[in-house]
Amino acid sequence: DLQVTSNRIQVMNTTSKDNPEFNGSIFVNSRINLSGSLQKPVVQGSIVLDEGTVINYRYTENLAVSETQKLVTFASLTEDKNQEEGKKIEKSGISRSPDIEATLEINPNTLFNFEISKGYDVGVHITGGGFLTYSMMPGKAIALTGMYEIRQGSSELKIPGWPRKDFTITPGSNVKWDGQ
Repeated sequence: DLQVTSNRIQVMNTTSKDNPEFNGSIFVNSRINLSGSLQKPVVQGSIVLDEGTVINYRYTENLAVSETQKLVTFASLTEDKNQEEGKKIEKSGISRSPDIEATLEINPNTLFNFEISKGYDVGVHITGGGFLTYSMMPGKAIALTGMYEIRQGSSELKIPGWPRKDFTITPGSNVKWDGQ
């Protein structure tokens, strides 16, 4: 058995130069208990995203087409499906995933920034807090339950050919997870 306790450990400190899609600073406090056999450990614990955490996520769809591209590849959907099924069977043969139960507390001063570009641009910036429970049980069934309440937030929407529209997210709005 092993118990791991941390206080304000910085588990991520990256910039957009390091990874343009996912970056920021993440500080955590944790209390994690590992028990059971090495083949099938049980992980229980709690993780707190501490003050000073800033998480940036950017999804950009590349719609550019290169004129220099001269190769077109055609794929068979049935062939792809058979390959995926083979991978699933292969993975399930060595499936000894641990049982995991963890609570995640999000400090109200944590800042989340999302940028999505898919024919239009959306930016979302929110701070708030909440409690989530994550579990992964036998059969790799994953569940996430809990609520994140937005303390302050804003969003921008830019559609090509239209002026940018700014929105304020109403304090007290929330995002709720309920199960798988």
